[in-house]
Amino acid sequence: MITPEKLQEIESFAGLFIFNKTEILLIVGVSPDANSTEIDNTIKAGRLKSKAKVYQSILNLAYNGSAEAQKQVLRMIQENERKKL
Repeated sequence: MITPEKLQEIESFAGLFIFNKTEILLIVGVSPDANSTEIDNTIKAGRLKSKAKVYQSILNLAYNGSAEAQKQVLRMIQENERKKL
């Protein structure tokens, strides 16, 4: 079993978007052979949480009048609507 502390580390490194699963596990000291749904879900959660933070930053810029951020938000909305189809 992987400790909650290791899962938190895995989530944090996953949120950086630059490491693959094997690299993350090597960094935190978990065997790359440790193949579990819990690890996969933690990596997905870390990436999604970071993505949400970036989107929130873009939204904040758009709300504050950034024309470029507003264009990005409109693209994000359109992309999301296409995914729902």
